[in-house]
Amino acid sequence: MDESQSGNVGPERVVRCTAVTAYLLVALIMAAITGGLIIVRPHLSLATVALIYLLVVFLAAGRLGRGPSILASLLAVLAANYFFTIPYNTFVVASPQDVLALLVFLFVAETTSRMAARQQKAAEAEILRKTDELKSILLSAVSHDLRTPLSSIRMAATALLQQDVRWQDDVRRDLLQMIDSEAARLSRLVGNLLDLSRIEAGALRPLREPHEVQEVVARAVDAAGDRLQAHRVSVDVDPNTPLVPLDMTMMENVLINLLDNAGRNAPEGSQIRMVVRPDGANVVVRVENDGPGIPPELAGQIFNRFATANQGRQGTGLGLAICKGLIEAHGGRIWVERPGEPGARFAFSLPVEMRTAAGAPLRSAAR
Repeated sequence: MDESQSGNVGPERVVRCTAVTAYLLVALIMAAITGGLIIVRPHLSLATVALIYLLVVFLAAGRLGRGPSILASLLAVLAANYFFTIPYNTFVVASPQDVLALLVFLFVAETTSRMAARQQKAAEAEILRKTDELKSILLSAVSHDLRTPLSSIRMAATALLQQDVRWQDDVRRDLLQMIDSEAARLSRLVGNLLDLSRIEAGALRPLREPHEVQEVVARAVDAAGDRLQAHRVSVDVDPNTPLVPLDMTMMENVLINLLDNAGRNAPEGSQIRMVVRPDGANVVVRVENDGPGIPPELAGQIFNRFATANQGRQGTGLGLAICKGLIEAHGGRIWVERPGEPGARFAFSLPVEMRTAAGAPLRSAAR
Protein backbone atom coordinates (compact mmCIF):
# COMPACT_ATOMS: atom_id res chain seq x y z
CA MET A 1 0.00 0.00 0.00
CA ASP A 2 1.49 3.35 -0.99
CA GLU A 3 1.53 6.49 1.11
CA SER A 4 -1.53 8.03 -0.51
CA GLN A 5 -3.56 4.87 0.06
CA SER A 6 -2.52 4.45 3.66
CA GLY A 7 -3.43 8.03 4.50
CA ASN A 8 -0.06 8.64 6.18
CA VAL A 9 1.90 11.79 5.42
CA GLY A 10 5.66 11.47 5.79
CA PRO A 11 7.92 14.21 7.18
CA GLU A 12 9.40 14.84 3.71
CA ARG A 13 5.98 15.71 2.34
CA VAL A 14 5.26 17.97 5.32
CA VAL A 15 8.54 19.83 4.79
CA ARG A 16 7.83 20.10 1.07
CA CYS A 17 4.36 21.51 1.68
CA THR A 18 5.74 24.00 4.20
CA ALA A 19 8.38 25.18 1.71
CA VAL A 20 5.80 25.57 -1.06
CA THR A 21 3.60 27.58 1.30
CA ALA A 22 6.51 29.90 2.09
CA TYR A 23 7.20 30.54 -1.61
CA LEU A 24 3.49 31.14 -2.32
CA LEU A 25 3.29 33.53 0.62
CA VAL A 26 6.26 35.52 -0.70
CA ALA A 27 4.68 35.72 -4.16
CA LEU A 28 1.36 36.91 -2.75
CA ILE A 29 3.01 39.55 -0.54
CA MET A 30 5.09 40.85 -3.45
CA ALA A 31 2.00 41.00 -5.65
CA ALA A 32 0.04 42.91 -3.00
CA ILE A 33 2.85 45.39 -2.35
CA THR A 34 3.44 45.90 -6.06
CA GLY A 35 -0.25 46.61 -6.61
CA GLY A 36 -0.21 49.22 -3.85
CA LEU A 37 2.95 50.85 -5.22
CA ILE A 38 1.50 51.07 -8.73
CA ILE A 39 -1.41 53.13 -7.38
CA VAL A 40 0.99 55.76 -6.00
CA ARG A 41 3.65 55.33 -8.72
CA PRO A 42 3.60 58.99 -9.86
CA HIS A 43 4.72 60.04 -6.40
CA LEU A 44 7.52 57.49 -5.93
CA SER A 45 11.12 57.41 -7.05
CA LEU A 46 12.89 54.22 -8.05
CA ALA A 47 15.04 54.49 -4.90
CA THR A 48 11.94 54.56 -2.68
CA VAL A 49 10.49 51.53 -4.44
CA ALA A 50 13.79 49.69 -4.01
CA LEU A 51 13.89 50.40 -0.26
CA ILE A 52 10.35 49.08 0.19
CA TYR A 53 11.18 45.90 -1.72
CA LEU A 54 14.40 45.48 0.29
CA LEU A 55 12.38 45.54 3.49
CA VAL A 56 10.23 42.70 2.17
CA VAL A 57 13.35 40.74 1.20
CA PHE A 58 14.85 41.23 4.65
CA LEU A 59 11.65 40.12 6.40
CA ALA A 60 11.34 37.08 4.15
CA ALA A 61 14.91 36.06 4.93
CA GLY A 62 14.43 36.48 8.66
CA ARG A 63 11.11 34.67 8.87
CA LEU A 64 11.02 32.21 5.96
CA GLY A 65 14.64 31.45 5.10
CA ARG A 66 17.03 32.09 2.25
CA GLY A 67 15.07 30.37 -0.54
CA PRO A 68 11.91 32.49 -0.21
CA SER A 69 14.06 35.62 0.26
CA ILE A 70 15.90 34.93 -3.03
CA LEU A 71 12.52 34.57 -4.73
CA ALA A 72 11.50 37.89 -3.19
CA SER A 73 14.72 39.46 -4.55
CA LEU A 74 14.06 38.22 -8.10
CA LEU A 75 10.42 39.26 -8.02
CA ALA A 76 11.41 42.66 -6.65
CA VAL A 77 13.92 43.26 -9.49
CA LEU A 78 11.44 42.15 -12.14
CA ALA A 79 8.64 44.26 -10.68
CA ALA A 80 10.88 47.31 -10.31
CA ASN A 81 12.02 46.91 -13.92
CA TYR A 82 8.57 46.29 -15.41
CA PHE A 83 6.40 48.68 -13.41
CA PHE A 84 8.69 51.43 -12.11
CA THR A 85 11.43 51.89 -14.72
CA ILE A 86 10.76 54.03 -17.79
CA PRO A 87 9.36 52.93 -20.20
CA TYR A 88 6.69 51.38 -17.95
CA ASN A 89 5.11 47.95 -18.52
CA THR A 90 8.11 46.58 -20.37
CA PHE A 91 11.40 45.00 -19.46
CA VAL A 92 13.26 47.41 -21.68
CA VAL A 93 15.40 49.88 -19.72
CA ALA A 94 15.97 53.13 -21.56
CA SER A 95 18.50 54.71 -19.21
CA PRO A 96 21.91 53.14 -18.50
CA GLN A 97 21.64 54.71 -15.07
CA ASP A 98 18.48 52.68 -14.41
CA VAL A 99 20.27 49.52 -15.57
CA LEU A 100 23.03 50.17 -13.04
CA ALA A 101 20.45 50.90 -10.35
CA LEU A 102 18.66 47.61 -10.99
CA LEU A 103 21.93 45.65 -10.89
CA VAL A 104 22.93 47.30 -7.63
CA PHE A 105 19.46 46.61 -6.23
CA LEU A 106 19.73 42.91 -7.19
CA PHE A 107 23.15 42.68 -5.53
CA VAL A 108 21.97 44.40 -2.35
CA ALA A 109 18.80 42.29 -2.20
CA GLU A 110 20.68 39.02 -2.60
CA THR A 111 23.33 40.06 -0.05
CA THR A 112 20.64 41.16 2.39
CA SER A 113 18.79 37.84 2.06
CA ARG A 114 22.01 35.88 2.63
CA MET A 115 22.95 37.89 5.74
CA ALA A 116 19.45 37.72 7.21
CA ALA A 117 19.25 33.97 6.61
CA ARG A 118 22.67 33.54 8.23
CA GLN A 119 21.53 35.49 11.27
CA GLN A 120 18.40 33.35 11.47
CA LYS A 121 20.47 30.17 11.46
CA ALA A 122 22.76 31.61 14.13
CA ALA A 123 19.75 32.53 16.27
CA GLU A 124 18.28 29.04 15.88
CA ALA A 125 21.63 27.48 16.81
CA GLU A 126 21.80 29.70 19.91
CA ILE A 127 18.28 28.65 20.92
CA LEU A 128 19.23 24.98 20.56
CA ARG A 129 22.40 25.56 22.57
CA LYS A 130 20.50 27.27 25.38
CA THR A 131 17.87 24.53 25.33
CA ASP A 132 20.52 21.83 25.70
CA GLU A 133 22.20 23.85 28.44
CA LEU A 134 18.89 24.24 30.27
CA LYS A 135 18.27 20.49 30.05
CA SER A 136 21.71 19.80 31.53
CA ILE A 137 21.15 22.28 34.34
CA LEU A 138 17.71 20.86 35.04
CA LEU A 139 18.96 17.27 35.17
CA SER A 140 21.83 18.29 37.43
CA ALA A 141 19.51 20.26 39.70
CA VAL A 142 16.85 17.61 40.18
CA SER A 143 18.94 14.42 40.00
CA HIS A 144 19.72 14.44 43.73
CA ASP A 145 16.17 15.39 44.70
CA LEU A 146 14.80 12.59 42.53
CA ARG A 147 17.22 9.93 43.74
CA THR A 148 16.82 10.66 47.45
CA PRO A 149 13.06 9.95 47.79
CA LEU A 150 13.28 7.02 45.37
CA SER A 151 16.09 5.46 47.41
CA SER A 152 14.16 5.93 50.66
CA ILE A 153 10.98 4.44 49.16
CA ARG A 154 12.85 1.45 47.78
CA MET A 155 14.71 0.86 51.04
CA ALA A 156 11.52 0.95 53.12
CA ALA A 157 9.56 -1.19 50.65
CA THR A 158 12.38 -3.75 50.45
CA ALA A 159 12.49 -3.96 54.25
CA LEU A 160 8.73 -4.52 54.49
CA LEU A 161 8.86 -7.23 51.82
CA GLN A 162 11.39 -9.35 53.75
CA GLN A 163 9.46 -12.46 54.69
CA ASP A 164 11.99 -13.65 57.26
CA VAL A 165 11.63 -10.50 59.38
CA ARG A 166 8.72 -9.84 61.71
CA TRP A 167 8.48 -6.08 62.11
CA GLN A 168 6.95 -4.57 65.20
CA ASP A 169 3.85 -2.48 64.59
CA ASP A 170 5.55 0.84 65.39
CA VAL A 171 8.50 0.04 63.09
CA ARG A 172 6.16 -1.02 60.29
CA ARG A 173 4.19 2.18 60.76
CA ASP A 174 7.40 4.25 60.59
CA LEU A 175 8.44 2.54 57.37
CA LEU A 176 5.02 3.10 55.83
CA GLN A 177 5.08 6.73 56.91
CA MET A 178 8.50 7.09 55.28
CA ILE A 179 7.14 5.68 52.02
CA ASP A 180 4.16 8.02 52.17
CA SER A 181 6.28 11.07 53.02
CA GLU A 182 8.93 10.41 50.35
CA ALA A 183 6.27 9.65 47.73
CA ALA A 184 4.59 12.95 48.53
CA ARG A 185 7.97 14.69 48.26
CA LEU A 186 8.58 13.07 44.88
CA SER A 187 5.10 14.06 43.74
CA ARG A 188 5.73 17.67 44.75
CA LEU A 189 9.00 17.74 42.81
CA VAL A 190 7.35 16.41 39.67
CA GLY A 191 4.50 18.85 40.18
CA ASN A 192 6.97 21.72 40.45
CA LEU A 193 8.61 20.70 37.18
CA LEU A 194 5.23 20.55 35.46
CA ASP A 195 4.23 23.91 36.91
CA LEU A 196 7.48 25.46 35.72
CA SER A 197 6.93 24.16 32.20
CA ARG A 198 3.39 25.57 32.19
CA ILE A 199 4.60 28.93 33.48
CA GLU A 200 7.31 29.22 30.82
CA ALA A 201 4.86 28.11 28.12
CA GLY A 202 2.34 30.76 29.22
CA ALA A 203 -0.26 28.04 29.75
CA LEU A 204 -1.33 29.07 33.27
CA ARG A 205 -5.04 29.80 33.55
CA PRO A 206 -5.98 30.22 37.24
CA LEU A 207 -9.58 29.34 38.11
CA ARG A 208 -10.09 32.27 40.45
CA GLU A 209 -12.94 32.11 42.94
CA PRO A 210 -13.36 34.03 46.23
CA HIS A 211 -11.79 32.08 49.10
CA GLU A 212 -10.87 32.72 52.70
CA VAL A 213 -7.10 33.12 52.96
CA GLN A 214 -7.16 31.39 56.34
CA GLU A 215 -8.54 28.25 54.71
CA VAL A 216 -5.76 28.22 52.11
CA VAL A 217 -3.13 28.82 54.80
CA ALA A 218 -4.48 25.97 56.97
CA ARG A 219 -4.39 23.54 54.05
CA ALA A 220 -0.85 24.55 53.11
CA VAL A 221 0.46 24.23 56.68
CA ASP A 222 -1.15 20.81 56.97
CA ALA A 223 0.29 19.65 53.62
CA ALA A 224 3.78 20.87 54.56
CA GLY A 225 3.62 19.39 58.05
CA ASP A 226 6.10 16.59 57.42
CA ARG A 227 8.76 19.12 56.43
CA LEU A 228 8.04 21.45 59.34
CA GLN A 229 8.19 18.93 62.17
CA ALA A 230 11.50 20.35 63.40
CA HIS A 231 10.08 23.89 63.59
CA ARG A 232 7.43 25.82 65.43
CA VAL A 233 4.89 27.31 63.02
CA SER A 234 2.78 30.33 63.92
CA VAL A 235 -0.04 31.73 61.77
CA ASP A 236 -1.53 35.19 62.24
CA VAL A 237 -4.45 36.10 59.96
CA ASP A 238 -6.15 39.46 60.45
CA PRO A 239 -9.89 38.79 61.07
CA ASN A 240 -10.75 41.68 58.74
CA THR A 241 -9.04 40.03 55.78
CA PRO A 242 -11.52 39.96 52.87
CA LEU A 243 -12.15 37.04 50.57
CA VAL A 244 -9.57 36.85 47.81
CA PRO A 245 -10.26 35.60 44.26
CA LEU A 246 -7.71 32.85 43.74
CA ASP A 247 -7.10 29.36 42.45
CA MET A 248 -7.06 27.26 45.61
CA THR A 249 -4.68 24.59 44.28
CA MET A 250 -2.19 27.06 42.83
CA MET A 251 -2.13 29.28 45.91
CA GLU A 252 -1.75 26.28 48.19
CA ASN A 253 1.26 25.31 46.09
CA VAL A 254 2.71 28.81 46.55
CA LEU A 255 2.40 28.62 50.33
CA ILE A 256 3.80 25.08 50.49
CA ASN A 257 6.86 26.15 48.51
CA LEU A 258 7.39 29.19 50.74
CA LEU A 259 7.01 27.11 53.91
CA ASP A 260 9.31 24.44 52.53
CA ASN A 261 11.90 27.08 51.66
CA ALA A 262 11.60 28.61 55.14
CA GLY A 263 11.99 25.22 56.83
CA ARG A 264 15.01 24.14 54.80
CA ASN A 265 16.88 27.37 55.48
CA ALA A 266 16.28 27.74 59.21
CA PRO A 267 17.85 25.98 62.22
CA GLU A 268 15.91 23.17 63.88
CA GLY A 269 13.64 24.28 66.68
CA SER A 270 13.29 27.81 65.31
CA GLN A 271 10.02 29.50 64.50
CA ILE A 272 8.43 29.98 61.11
CA ARG A 273 5.89 32.77 61.01
CA MET A 274 3.11 33.42 58.52
CA VAL A 275 1.26 36.74 58.71
CA VAL A 276 -1.73 37.78 56.58
CA ARG A 277 -2.88 41.40 56.49
CA PRO A 278 -5.25 43.42 54.27
CA ASP A 279 -3.51 46.34 52.59
CA GLY A 280 -5.86 48.60 50.66
CA ALA A 281 -6.88 46.84 47.45
CA ASN A 282 -4.61 43.89 48.23
CA VAL A 283 -4.01 41.18 50.77
CA VAL A 284 -0.35 40.74 51.76
CA VAL A 285 1.03 37.41 52.97
CA ARG A 286 4.43 37.20 54.67
CA VAL A 287 6.43 34.05 55.44
CA GLU A 288 9.45 34.53 57.72
CA ASN A 289 12.05 32.32 59.36
CA ASP A 290 15.04 32.77 61.68
CA GLY A 291 17.60 31.66 59.14
CA PRO A 292 20.61 33.52 57.74
CA GLY A 293 18.49 35.81 55.53
CA ILE A 294 18.86 36.79 51.88
CA PRO A 295 22.01 38.68 50.78
CA PRO A 296 21.12 42.05 49.18
CA GLU A 297 22.87 41.14 45.93
CA LEU A 298 20.58 38.09 45.54
CA ALA A 299 17.30 39.77 46.43
CA GLY A 300 16.52 40.55 42.79
CA GLN A 301 17.64 37.13 41.48
CA ILE A 302 16.26 34.75 44.09
CA PHE A 303 13.05 34.20 42.08
CA ASN A 304 14.94 33.06 38.99
CA ARG A 305 14.87 29.33 38.27
CA PHE A 306 17.71 27.31 39.85
CA ALA A 307 18.68 30.31 42.03
CA THR A 308 19.45 29.54 45.69
CA ALA A 309 20.72 31.79 48.45
CA ASN A 310 22.45 29.03 50.40
CA GLN A 311 24.50 26.75 48.16
CA GLY A 312 25.15 24.23 50.90
CA ARG A 313 21.48 23.41 51.41
CA GLN A 314 19.26 21.04 49.48
CA GLY A 315 16.81 22.26 46.90
CA THR A 316 16.42 22.61 43.15
CA GLY A 317 15.93 26.37 43.11
CA LEU A 318 12.55 25.92 41.43
CA GLY A 319 10.16 26.66 44.29
CA LEU A 320 10.51 30.44 44.39
CA ALA A 321 10.45 30.69 40.57
CA ILE A 322 7.16 28.78 40.60
CA CYS A 323 5.80 31.03 43.36
CA LYS A 324 6.57 34.08 41.24
CA GLY A 325 4.86 32.64 38.17
CA LEU A 326 1.74 31.52 40.04
CA ILE A 327 1.35 34.80 41.92
CA GLU A 328 1.84 36.91 38.79
CA ALA A 329 -0.78 34.76 37.06
CA HIS A 330 -3.17 35.97 39.79
CA GLY A 331 -2.27 39.61 39.12
CA GLY A 332 -0.11 39.87 42.24
CA ARG A 333 3.59 40.28 42.92
CA ILE A 334 6.22 38.74 45.24
CA TRP A 335 9.34 40.25 46.78
CA VAL A 336 11.99 39.91 49.50
CA GLU A 337 11.72 42.10 52.58
CA ARG A 338 14.69 43.15 54.71
CA PRO A 339 17.44 41.72 52.47
CA GLY A 340 20.77 41.52 54.23
CA GLU A 341 19.21 41.16 57.69
CA PRO A 342 18.97 37.92 59.70
CA GLY A 343 15.78 36.00 59.04
CA ALA A 344 14.47 35.64 55.50
CA ARG A 345 11.09 37.22 54.89
CA PHE A 346 9.18 36.68 51.66
CA ALA A 347 6.03 38.66 50.97
CA PHE A 348 3.47 38.56 48.21
CA SER A 349 0.32 40.51 47.48
CA LEU A 350 -2.93 39.45 45.84
CA PRO A 351 -5.65 41.81 44.60
CA VAL A 352 -8.97 41.48 46.42
CA GLU A 353 -10.82 42.65 43.32
CA MET A 354 -11.52 40.51 40.30
CA ARG A 355 -12.68 42.03 37.01
CA THR A 356 -15.46 40.66 34.86
CA ALA A 357 -15.06 39.82 31.18
CA ALA A 358 -16.36 43.30 30.36
CA GLY A 359 -13.64 44.88 32.50
CA ALA A 360 -15.89 45.99 35.37
CA PRO A 361 -14.58 45.39 38.90
CA LEU A 362 -16.12 42.53 40.86
CA ARG A 363 -15.38 43.06 44.52
CA SER A 364 -14.95 40.20 46.95
CA ALA A 365 -17.13 40.38 50.02
CA ALA A 366 -15.47 40.74 53.42
CA ARG A 367 -15.81 37.98 55.95
